[in-house]
Amino acid sequence: MGEWGQIGATFLIACAAMAGLCVAFTGYLKRHATFIERGLFGMGGVLLLGPQGWVTVTGAALLTVATILHFGRIGSVMADLEQNA
Repeated sequence: MGEWGQIGATFLIACAAMAGLCVAFTGYLKRHATFIERGLFGMGGVLLLGPQGWVTVTGAALLTVATILHFGRIGSVMADLEQNA
């Protein structure tokens, strides 16, 4: 048993870990993910489930980097499509 704040934080971290693993296994977030993005999502999801604080922070950082790379790549693709239209 833990306090409600600790339980809520653990639940949210576990949800983020599962989301990262889902993207890694399906290869899709907003569009198809690259091999590097899938690797970062997978490693981040696994590390979020780690028992130590620094492991969790590292996992969150990897998920953040993967998300930024993914949406940044999509943004540049969409900008190219708009310029060519």
